[in-house]
Amino acid sequence: MKAYSYSEKDMIQLFKSKLKVDREPTWKKAEDAVQAIESERTVMSSEEVSGYSAKSNLNASMVGADTVLAGFKVFVHGCAATPNYLLEHLANHGKKAGLKDVQLIHIPTVGPALYNNPEYEAQVNKQMPRTLGDSLIHMSHIDCMVENDAPLPEIAPMIRTPEINEIARLIADNLVEDGATLQTGIGNLPDAVLHKLYNHKDLGFHSEMISDTVVNLVEKGALTNAKKNIQTGKIVCSFAMGTKKLYSFLDDNCFVAFHECDFTNNISLISQNPRVTAINTCLEIDLTGQVCSDSIGTKMYSAYKANVL
Repeated sequence: MKAYSYSEKDMIQLFKSKLKVDREPTWKKAEDAVQAIESERTVMSSEEVSGYSAKSNLNASMVGADTVLAGFKVFVHGCAATPNYLLEHLANHGKKAGLKDVQLIHIPTVGPALYNNPEYEAQVNKQMPRTLGDSLIHMSHIDCMVENDAPLPEIAPMIRTPEINEIARLIADNLVEDGATLQTGIGNLPDAVLHKLYNHKDLGFHSEMISDTVVNLVEKGALTNAKKNIQTGKIVCSFAMGTKKLYSFLDDNCFVAFHECDFTNNISLISQNPRVTAINTCLEIDLTGQVCSDSIGTKMYSAYKANVL
């Protein structure tokens, strides 16, 4: 097997040639940017549609001047990064243009969700924290950018009842050891448990979501990530939801590494960390210890979340 040796200068040149960093995205107003979805409009015969579908991976179905490409998929960022300004214009454009069969792919979004009425690119916001880890996208990879300077969506800390505080104390005192790697879900109980861990030592964090309470643990000196085997010394997460305190903490902070969910939720990686402790909310539990976290009776209420850990 032949080994190749590259100087730092060679590596930078190779990286630039792959990224095409000299490519500039197009800056547009939101109302102009969303019209890219309609730009796929075309006229085709049934035979041409079949041929087009076979050659592409778009599930095309376009016949007539008033039909739009079916199966158009639009990825929408969620949680604190929800591009509400762009989504508003996208929903308005969808109604005016009569778009159909457009799919929005996202994790939970925060805001008015006009696309859910039901009727129906990159948004740049200087108030968005610059997160590190595997989360950087060079602007040369973006086709169209829309700028909007607006505060990020915030979720204030929940009010904890005496019952929740007592459950949290029992979990913190009996189930969470010093040096444990934590995974926490969304809800009042996981947040309350984190509040009860301020006196623990060398805790680690490897989870999908990060919230304000994690920042409190860092400030108290309880969360150091020193004992973790995966990304030692770093908080690992995939998305954030909280207040301005959290967003300020995340900005350009090398202590926090953002990764895709296929990294944060990878059991083979999670299992390499010490004393992994998953703290999540359940809706029902029976006398045998079986837990239900996704439904109430026959009604779906949530996903099964990290309880599978």
